[in-house]
Amino acid sequence: MAGRYYTIDGKKLPSVTSILNVINKPQLIPWAVRTTRDYIKQELFAFKRADSFKELDLDNLLANSAKEHDNVRTAAADRGIAVHSSIASYIGNKSSVAQNDPVIIAFRTWQQAAQFEPIASERLVLSREHGYAETVDLIGS
Repeated sequence: MAGRYYTIDGKKLPSVTSILNVINKPQLIPWAVRTTRDYIKQELFAFKRADSFKELDLDNLLANSAKEHDNVRTAAADRGIAVHSSIASYIGNKSSVAQNDPVIIAFRTWQQAAQFEPIASERLVLSREHGYAETVDLIGS
């Protein structure tokens, strides 16, 4: 299995994320189709507004539309990484992040509403019995 592994006591254990990658995610296909369709629609609308389809390069339009779901997924992943990093920094050292950061404000609002108290952040957890490991983002009560 390709993916990320942790070496624990000389033994390679797959990450939970790698294990979950083998699960079929049928909802992603309709999402990718919608994303592609929306991209094509947006591009065609721009040509219609310009009142000229003469400049339309259909091959390029289709090639770019086929990549659009990757672009959207990458942008969402990048945003998720940034949010994760901000919250991890806040948990580790509250003074290391801007208190007016919308991510931190939203996290503190949730934390207060949930009465959540962090215990650990970025902690390795594993199961020798089941043969997997992962780094947990946040543990609390």
